[in-house]
Amino acid sequence: MATISTIHPTQLPSRFSCSDDRYNHLWDAGARTMQLCTAAKGSTPPLWQTTPQGALISATRAIKHSESFDWQDYTLSFDVTIHRAGCGWGVSMTNLQGYVFYINQVGYLRAGQPESERLKTDSISAVFGFTDENATSVENIYFKTAPLPKSIIINEMSSISTRMSKDGIVVSINGDKVYTIESSEFQSSPITQSSIPQGAFGFGPGPDALATYTNILATSNIDGKVLYQSNLDNQQDLVDFAAGTTTLDCLLDGGKRDRVVWGGDAAIMGPPVAYSTYDLDALKGTIDLLASHRGKDGRFAAQILPTFPAGPGVVQVSDDFFYRIRGHYFSLSYELYMIQTIYDAWMFGAITDNELKNLFPAVQGQLARVETFIDGKGLIFCDSNKARDAREYNYYDPPRLGHSTKLNAQYVASLKQIIEIAKYLGNHTAQATYQAQAERTADAVNQHLWNEKTGAYGITAASPDVIAQDANVYCVLSGLADCERSKVVLETLSRELSHPRGLLAFDRKSGYRESISNFVSGWHLFAAFQAGAKDHAKEILDKILVPTSLPNHPGFTGTLWELMLTDGSPGMGGFTFLAHGWSAAATAALPAYVVGVRPTTPRFKTFTVSPMSLGLAWASAVVATPFGKIEAEWRVHLNVFTLKVSAPHDLRGSANLREWGFEAGKSHHITINGGAKTSFVIENASDIQFTNDRVVYFKRIR
Repeated sequence: MATISTIHPTQLPSRFSCSDDRYNHLWDAGARTMQLCTAAKGSTPPLWQTTPQGALISATRAIKHSESFDWQDYTLSFDVTIHRAGCGWGVSMTNLQGYVFYINQVGYLRAGQPESERLKTDSISAVFGFTDENATSVENIYFKTAPLPKSIIINEMSSISTRMSKDGIVVSINGDKVYTIESSEFQSSPITQSSIPQGAFGFGPGPDALATYTNILATSNIDGKVLYQSNLDNQQDLVDFAAGTTTLDCLLDGGKRDRVVWGGDAAIMGPPVAYSTYDLDALKGTIDLLASHRGKDGRFAAQILPTFPAGPGVVQVSDDFFYRIRGHYFSLSYELYMIQTIYDAWMFGAITDNELKNLFPAVQGQLARVETFIDGKGLIFCDSNKARDAREYNYYDPPRLGHSTKLNAQYVASLKQIIEIAKYLGNHTAQATYQAQAERTADAVNQHLWNEKTGAYGITAASPDVIAQDANVYCVLSGLADCERSKVVLETLSRELSHPRGLLAFDRKSGYRESISNFVSGWHLFAAFQAGAKDHAKEILDKILVPTSLPNHPGFTGTLWELMLTDGSPGMGGFTFLAHGWSAAATAALPAYVVGVRPTTPRFKTFTVSPMSLGLAWASAVVATPFGKIEAEWRVHLNVFTLKVSAPHDLRGSANLREWGFEAGKSHHITINGGAKTSFVIENASDIQFTNDRVVYFKRIR
């Protein structure tokens, strides 16, 4: 049985189509991507199969024990029966890296290596990283491969121990030392910020392998205390390693690799969900999971395995180190993305008013945490001691220390969203407080981070001439750039980041990786539409998002990629997600802006239909709401523009048709529910109301 939805995009609750098949392919690819990146509670098979003999584990990365993240100076012992190819395990693992060992049969060849590297004998190897695969976004440091003193005997049990201390790491098989990593070879962990081994243990046999693990024993090298013991033969063991099934309906970052609930990814996935699969339970489950592991300092969790159980709400640990090594924490930006996710869930109806009210104190806690970073200029400031907080989606590049434009603009956007929520909840004190904070930081960004010479906001105050796509896009999205400045910013991005395959994420002098980000381009698309900049929106669609979605593209997958290099190849080689939820923004933007159906109050109780042409002959959308479906279609034929809207009786809509020549004071035609045409004069062209009518036609004779 399929573990993800296999409904054809044309049959989804929300749909889009238009006269340009390229955009139809793009919308379809985004919808399919969202299907791959959505998991229902209990829908996925356990990652491990428990048997009386132990845990049968097939080809995976090492899955970590969920409570051993802060362990040091311990010995891991276990018995393993290799059924195929080899086995693997890890020690001192954090959420990014660790010491991972592999036993492989003769003939094995590491991914990406030349044929000359194929193993001549059964061997053991080690890396400091994720896996022994090449991955350009996560550094995997390969140590060496050593032949085993005895050959692997398939289906025969072996005993393995791995002792780690500040003096070195020693691996023994059946009592014989077979591998040593000297302390001089230790790597500094970006998470612990130390070269002393520290972190979780875990099991995963690696590519093509199958093995059974049992008799697990972890003991302290200091006092011999038993830290963990299990035969891995019951369901509780799956909980210990979060190796079971999904615990809640949730949104995952991609179709392979991480398969993690990420706050940053979810922030841009809410609208595509609403405008395609309409799986609002997954949007709500994502919030529930991330909000259930909050810190005492107010932070939201940034990443949680979908197999991880929901937590207590606030984790009773205040130490920043706990969050880093546990892996739930990533950066200040990713904490703030949770506010975007909550806002979208509120607007689309994934959470109720009561659930919003219950979440509001948690949001206030997050905002209070951010305020501790505000300096005398009214800006978030991260020095080198707060480098972890300054990380962004491009974790493979240096963090943005000092005054980061993106982070400050994102904070302004978050505050403005919470101002709306506070007003809705009747919390006028919070509303006034956040209004003052938003104005303070917005003014400070414009005063200290705008660069008149480049016509853009600098990436940081220390690098005012470096142009980052996301930093400038967020200044438009947050509204801290006014209409005129937004126009300048979008023109600058189009000019300075121009590349034959799209727009670069950073200008060429930045020193950052030269690539094209579907994630940031999605935000860019929203910003261009929001600013009414049709030409810029079309550029992003046509140059960046459309090409890989077309069947004739050499890398066509039917889904949307995570990242692209300037040569048009996947941005991280074989490590790249070729179906990544953060790339699906167009699946929301096309119906929301080209057809123009958007909520103006929560749950679409009031909505607008404000279409943009993009040179199309027609466009239509079906948009699911908690009250039923809104259907809208516009056409241009023989110089006649027609808009048709159908909506549930409980909703109230308005149409903004200024782009189509509906000007105040001029006579036009309207037909309601199939009745006769009547002339009418619009008093306000931006607010043509229709209430409790099933169908409304607007026509203009050009």
